[in-house]
Amino acid sequence: MKRVLVFIVLMVVLSLNSAEVFIVNSSSETLSKVDTETGLVVNNFATLGLYANRIVVNEDYGYAVNSGDNTVQKIELNSGVTTDTIVLEAGCNPYDITFDENFNAYNYAFVSGLLTNKVYKINLDDNTVVGELMVGAGPAGMTVSNGKLYVACSGSYPDYTDASVVVIEATSFELEITIPVSANAQYVTAINGMIHVVCSSAWGSNTGEINILDPDTNTITHTVSLGGYLGPIWNSSNGKAYVADGNNAGLYAYDPADYSAIYTFNNSFSTAGSLVSGTDSELFIVDSVWGSNGVMKVFNLNEEFQVEYTLGLAPTDIKVRPSSTSNEDVVNPNLKVDVYPNPFTNKLTVSSKSKGSVDFACYDIRGRKVLVSKATNSKNTINTNSLPSGVYFYKVSENGNQISTGKLLKIK
Repeated sequence: MKRVLVFIVLMVVLSLNSAEVFIVNSSSETLSKVDTETGLVVNNFATLGLYANRIVVNEDYGYAVNSGDNTVQKIELNSGVTTDTIVLEAGCNPYDITFDENFNAYNYAFVSGLLTNKVYKINLDDNTVVGELMVGAGPAGMTVSNGKLYVACSGSYPDYTDASVVVIEATSFELEITIPVSANAQYVTAINGMIHVVCSSAWGSNTGEINILDPDTNTITHTVSLGGYLGPIWNSSNGKAYVADGNNAGLYAYDPADYSAIYTFNNSFSTAGSLVSGTDSELFIVDSVWGSNGVMKVFNLNEEFQVEYTLGLAPTDIKVRPSSTSNEDVVNPNLKVDVYPNPFTNKLTVSSKSKGSVDFACYDIRGRKVLVSKATNSKNTINTNSLPSGVYFYKVSENGNQISTGKLLKIK
């Protein structure tokens, strides 16, 4: 009982900044949806195609690439319904997909064809392939920055010494330059105006490193040696860029400002992971072993463990849904609201500085609304006798605009 109570208290003190996290489970061919506010995990949120690899998301849709089916699958993120399937060239083995948030509300997406050495351009208005371009050997991860598409080309098996980054003018879809990089370039991202290229090294060599590319001169200016077989990268607001390990053998980090190593293959972070992502307040590490259920572990940005979730089989990608800008999700920081005590027993007090009334809604762990109240004074007491013991989540709104959210614990 004591362990259960400790876990519940831990849930209560988690960050109030919730996130919807989507994880591609390649072996089970499913998309997991994790709501970090409610703790609800749906591991069959959507059915994916054969050998689903990676996904990109905006506020409304996710676009998953299925390497076995050679397709892009468009998924509505509120329902999990597949609304369209875009067929690519046979045998291209799509590896990654990306788009630019500034491209007229996601008008175009780009897909790397690992086995055809091509990149495909997709018109998202009518879901058609509108262009293809030969690039380097084994195109893998991609990113768009300042109107340029950067493609990490892994190179040729077995040593990958012909790895490169190909720079493409995104609008015209014309190749500008090919830049040699370290062996087995797998992932690429833009940080602080520079392009960070994750070079995994040849299988088993554990000599992975990060190449820093200056987009103004198209030259490699720094190399960060981390070791390991490097995987996806995520830049955190805590001053660290985290890098997963493709063999799930560690988790590494470096300072993206001065390029100094923080965690390396010989001095890894406490938890290993093959995928990494996060939010402004949380770090998500996915422990993935082929053929087994994955586990997503959540840390705060002080690197303190919070909670973990069980996922589907063999996760291969993780993405956080961008926050909605609708009125329902806007929080007004000037309207301070306190809900107390926490933990509570039979009463809750809602205290606000609002000049009018506020609406209080309480939800159970399954997301069901179990209690509502309108607070018309600066302090209002709510009877909670009808609620059983457990974890709850609340939302306080004024005139339809959300002004506060949080977690609560009821005890006897």
